[in-house]
Amino acid sequence: MEKESKSTPENHEFTDDGILKTIGRTALQVEETKKSGETIKPKKIACMEVYPFSFEDGEGKSNVFEKITSLLPYWKNLGINTIWLAPVYPSPRKDMGYDISNYEEIDERFGMLEDFDNFVTEAHNQGQKVLMDLVLNHTSTEHEWFKKALSGDPKYRNFYYFTETPQEDWHNFFDDQSAWAASPNHPGEYYLHSFHENQADLRWFDEDGNLNQDLLAEFQKVIDFWTKEHHVDGFRLDVPQAIDKDFANPERSFEIALQSDGEQSSLVIEKLFGDRPELITTVEVFDVSDDDSVISRYSGPGKPIQFAMNAWLAMQPESEMLEQFSNSIKRTPNLMVATQSHDTSRKDISNEVLTKLLEQEPEAVCLYMGQEIGLDNPSVEEFGNEAFFRSDAQADMQLKAAIELKKKENGGFISQAEIDEIIEKIRSNARANSRAPINDVYYLAELARQEVDPSSTYNFLKKATTSWVKRDEPDPNSNT
Repeated sequence: MEKESKSTPENHEFTDDGILKTIGRTALQVEETKKSGETIKPKKIACMEVYPFSFEDGEGKSNVFEKITSLLPYWKNLGINTIWLAPVYPSPRKDMGYDISNYEEIDERFGMLEDFDNFVTEAHNQGQKVLMDLVLNHTSTEHEWFKKALSGDPKYRNFYYFTETPQEDWHNFFDDQSAWAASPNHPGEYYLHSFHENQADLRWFDEDGNLNQDLLAEFQKVIDFWTKEHHVDGFRLDVPQAIDKDFANPERSFEIALQSDGEQSSLVIEKLFGDRPELITTVEVFDVSDDDSVISRYSGPGKPIQFAMNAWLAMQPESEMLEQFSNSIKRTPNLMVATQSHDTSRKDISNEVLTKLLEQEPEAVCLYMGQEIGLDNPSVEEFGNEAFFRSDAQADMQLKAAIELKKKENGGFISQAEIDEIIEKIRSNARANSRAPINDVYYLAELARQEVDPSSTYNFLKKATTSWVKRDEPDPNSNT
């Protein structure tokens, strides 16, 4: 009970100095605000990404939302005013949740919809916003839309890319193999998957460039469901650049998101969020330009998206990260700074780098759960190879492709030593490092330990983050 008392917001410096008083509302006040149409978005977003899969018990009996809720006071004390949940929808988990089979339900392995609602209420009670992940480029092949498409329903056939003459030079993003898979029970027909073959690409535009209004209406319903019925405060949009297809240019197939300027996908986003200024929105982009032109297309003055998260920067070596992030912040203050995520390994990013980035005064920053206590990549003993590669479709596909290539080079033979070398190389930088299971009891204990240790990673980041947020908050003692 003593630890729980220490974690109540009233006892923390974070609340006492007024950093979040201007946005702290009860659940009732939040609901009344939404009814009145008033916007209460914080000026700066200090976000924590949560990957729910890491908190499962492996038996499908966890209430993951309860575990996440227990962490909220520590994150609030850290300066976090926004929680971003990686996908919590039902999914066959071929790509660990980013293959969604139902956009309007909660995966029962995390808990029930009521548990999710309780989590949102508790977050709001602490003055924290909740963002959900929204995948616009593809659905699971288990989604009802895809099943109806395979049954011949013309409306849903138009939701996906089907062809009898696939472009063999159009490759997927995960392993650089064909992006076309055979349609079940439809001999000679293929569907497009820019990522895993169980992630069928949605067809937002026809050959003449006309927007699919039926698909747009379905996603409008999804957004209304979570914001109006379940009081979610906004969304993080997953890799929308992949929507922009240029089939005449096969060089864009493999790294499609890295080369798209976002012209078509930005139109989709405008239609979905242009009249929803009350929502907090951030978009994942891959902007390799030297002028942030892709970021500018999606977010900024007059755009429906508040913040852009350049995933390309987070994939750079730490030696280059400070300079590249700093240059981007100067050009684009609405960049959301994120040095770790579910798509990176747990890099040893120094606290000094993060502090210097916050001194550049970006408008948003996002930490990844565990980053605040300095979690490292898991060892093989902690996260065995079988489970490791099962949790990361990209790494698994790369492993299989690398083994087959080595066999081809060796005339059909590969030694165990060569396999081990391939595994170690892929594993060192794989996304699965950040997706490892986390013992919530250990996590809470480590947070409690570091909270009272002045020299801890937690307190170093707390000082940097709360100071950064406070610099742009109004003086609570001021009458203006």
